[in-house]
Amino acid sequence: MQELEQEIRRNDDEKTDLTNSNDYLETIGNLNRIKNKHDFILNNILDIILELDEKGTIIFINPQVENLFGFKPDKVLGKNALKFVHPEDLNYVLKSIQNAFLYNEDFGIEYRSIHKNGQYIPVYAKGIIRCVENKKSSFLIIRDISKQKQIERKFIESEEKWRKIFENSPNAILLIDIKAYIIDCNSSTKKLFGFGKKELMGKNILKISAIPNEFMPIVLKGFKTLQKGGIPEPQEIQLYTREGKRAWFYCQISLVKSNDENLIQLTIQDLRLLKKARKKLEDYEKNFQVLFNNSTSGIAYHRVVYDNLGNPVNYVITDVNPKYEKILLIKKEDVINRTATEAYNVEKAPYLGLYSKVADNQESITFETYFTSMDTHFRISAISPRKGEFITVFDDISERKNSELKLVESEEKFRTITEQSFIGIAILQDFTFKYVNKQFSDTLGYSSDDILKWKPREFFQIIHPEDKEMVQTIAEEKYYRTKGVLANIQFRVIKKTGKIIWLEIISKTITFKGKPADLIATLDISEKIEAEWLILEENKKLLRLNKIRKDLITRVSHELKTPLTSMYGASQILLKHLIDKIDEDVLRFIEIFHRGALRLKKLIESLIDASRIETGKLELRLNNENLVEIIRECVDEMNYLSNNRYQTINIDLPKDCYLNVDIIRIQQVITNILSNAIKNSPENSSIYINLLENNRNVDINIKDNGIGITKEEKSLLFEKFGKMERYGMDLGVDIEGSGLGLYISKEIIDLHGGQILVESEGRNKGALFTVRLFKN
Repeated sequence: MQELEQEIRRNDDEKTDLTNSNDYLETIGNLNRIKNKHDFILNNILDIILELDEKGTIIFINPQVENLFGFKPDKVLGKNALKFVHPEDLNYVLKSIQNAFLYNEDFGIEYRSIHKNGQYIPVYAKGIIRCVENKKSSFLIIRDISKQKQIERKFIESEEKWRKIFENSPNAILLIDIKAYIIDCNSSTKKLFGFGKKELMGKNILKISAIPNEFMPIVLKGFKTLQKGGIPEPQEIQLYTREGKRAWFYCQISLVKSNDENLIQLTIQDLRLLKKARKKLEDYEKNFQVLFNNSTSGIAYHRVVYDNLGNPVNYVITDVNPKYEKILLIKKEDVINRTATEAYNVEKAPYLGLYSKVADNQESITFETYFTSMDTHFRISAISPRKGEFITVFDDISERKNSELKLVESEEKFRTITEQSFIGIAILQDFTFKYVNKQFSDTLGYSSDDILKWKPREFFQIIHPEDKEMVQTIAEEKYYRTKGVLANIQFRVIKKTGKIIWLEIISKTITFKGKPADLIATLDISEKIEAEWLILEENKKLLRLNKIRKDLITRVSHELKTPLTSMYGASQILLKHLIDKIDEDVLRFIEIFHRGALRLKKLIESLIDASRIETGKLELRLNNENLVEIIRECVDEMNYLSNNRYQTINIDLPKDCYLNVDIIRIQQVITNILSNAIKNSPENSSIYINLLENNRNVDINIKDNGIGITKEEKSLLFEKFGKMERYGMDLGVDIEGSGLGLYISKEIIDLHGGQILVESEGRNKGALFTVRLFKN
């Protein structure tokens, strides 16, 4: 984006020389269209994209910052990005960015960023270091990962709770795969049987000599029941311990899922410890009650009501947790021991058929539904702790549903936009095209069906041989390492017709159907490349012409200076030393000759100074000088000119004012400005000069009551040859001059680190020039 804007500015700078070029106008149009396309993509992606300079200042940010963090882009621009980082993450983020700039390495970091409302949001930032015209900057792509973190936290909590229950159970618990191999067991297994985890892991439970022969048929029958999808009834059987002793145990088998794999959970309870187990069970029930009361889901217990024929007709709510009250906005005392029709004021109990089936068959179900009266989506799970009863666990999933709906709408909008876009758009996954729009296929000259049938990496075959290695390297680097955003990648491709065209692409990593993919935007820039080549050739010609012009001015100026010096010196000698011997008529011509030589001498000196400025050879010789004395000397020098025009120069100066300046050059500036004031003021007028000093700077003010300066003239004032014409004004002003005086004066003051300021209320209202020199 920054490179594009610089290219447009460079073309604008060349406007004076190329205004009549159709190629120029076409190039500008192409550049503006490319900028609009870049802006469209930046403003419509979901993530925040911002650019930082080396000091961490935000120099660009897209509008998505307001959607994610509440800040308007103009309130963020120009501020240091670290101001929006959580204090605890500040050092980590700062170090990551500094290292990235130091080693020119892209980076990815997670940290907390502040929202406008004061809350901190976890984000993931991908940083890309760029270097344009020897200036480094970084592009950051920032994504809100709040939901991801929440899911990870819940998953870890769930895993920890399950592992805690698993390991602290007083019963031996073994996890067995479908082939009867033990894959895990808890510490109680060793307490009951003497076998540790290392001895049992990977062993077939049917071959560890723990099951007496007379109980083996019962065990085998249980496994067959599991293989058929059933759940065996709990059994009391005898098992051997490590010491070879037989003891009675209560065995219960159930199916569990772990990482989408069905496992057998074998729970073995020592019947001799039954009383102790019951005591611990009470403790677990208390713990469950704590979970029940603090659950983030709504939970309700129910008992099904049947008619005389055994058909379910209603259900009674027997208990609810606090979350139930909060989600449904119903008080516990208003529903306990009341039927569903009474509690919810409906004619038929909600989902009676589903819930009664759960209560009768004791099979759990999970479904999603929408309550119109509450305008809320729910996810409901129903389980049966015992026949005729069921428990519902429900959550408000409106936010997720709305997100899913927005995702669908977003996908529809994406297809609508891409199919109508004049930019070629494609999705590449595992180096295979998964989607291409019409413009993409038209650009390459292949049909969409042909492109979608290409084998992985087959598209590399249409890349120009000279560009193929470069494109492959960039593509593989992005796919396997950076996974960030690539922009302004230009290369040639060979269309189906054999024609060679230039493409420019932008590629961004996205998630497509649950896997990383590249969203690619392409544009045929063949005409732009040709225009750029033409502009480069024209620029080379212009640079050669400009050099010839500069050399000519310099050479002519120096060639004229030598004879002119002799002429000027001769006229001075005649006027100063031989004036008494010269006839009056001859004297008049000598004076005309002297004034012309003086004016031509000043013009040549100005041309030489202008040439030095252009080549950077104008150097200052700084010394601590008294500005008051310099001003007085300049006024004395210009008195002859002001006296000829019957003008008065009024000065208001302090006793002295010392500053490090080049005395010759400062005299040149003051003389130039004072000369302009005299020439542009009518006869019998006054000119004012004063010097004001403060702790920071010194201002030399030169004010006249002359012709004044219009707004249009101000823009030309300090340009080279930016002379303002006064012809036909009949104001008694001097219209002669080279148009270089103020240009050179400004360059001299710039070299001093100062400023020249101009104020004028317009025509015939005079002007005020201020030469401002800073002390440091």
